[in-house]
Amino acid sequence: MGSVSNRYFIRTLAWVLVSPWTYGYHIACLNQLQSVLTCAAYTGGIPPREPTQPKSLPSCIPMTAATFGLVTSIFTVGGLIGSLASNYAMHNYGRKGSLKINAAFALVGSAIMTVAWSPLSLTFG
Repeated sequence: MGSVSNRYFIRTLAWVLVSPWTYGYHIACLNQLQSVLTCAAYTGGIPPREPTQPKSLPSCIPMTAATFGLVTSIFTVGGLIGSLASNYAMHNYGRKGSLKINAAFALVGSAIMTVAWSPLSLTFG
């Protein structure tokens, strides 16, 4: 009986320790792409369009370093709001329901970030 509870405790502890790390890793990955995402890596500000690139999607999103910092910090605020709302979802919808809601938000947010055309749309993603 003791070994089962110890294994459960170790798995739970690992989950608690890895979850914030992956969140921080996501923010750090965004910082690595800053020069390409904000068009700073290209002379003249806007890169040449690739022939295979759809005309509706921009190659980069022109923004200043301050705007990029604001977008990155709003991701952290979104994480705070999501963690505060998770208690409500868990209480009203249970584990499976709250996981489905979380997956839906992650899917919609990722889709918005994929087709982002401005700092505002990138922020809502």
